[in-house]
Amino acid sequence: MAHISDIKLIRTDTTLDLSQKAEKETATCNFEPERQLYDSIQMEWKWIADVANLRALLNRRNEKQRN
Repeated sequence: MAHISDIKLIRTDTTLDLSQKAEKETATCNFEPERQLYDSIQMEWKWIADVANLRALLNRRNEKQRN
């Protein structure tokens, strides 16, 4: 069996520990801020669509009143 130096073993263990820590932190990542931003943008677009629909209704009503 080949001799493996202590330095290589320590480095391998440290690298493995850091790798496992990174995987754990990635798995528990919090996406709530992104979700809140998405919800905010979605609400704003809904509001814009509602305003556009209201304007269209008012324009149709005004056209009917003119005729």
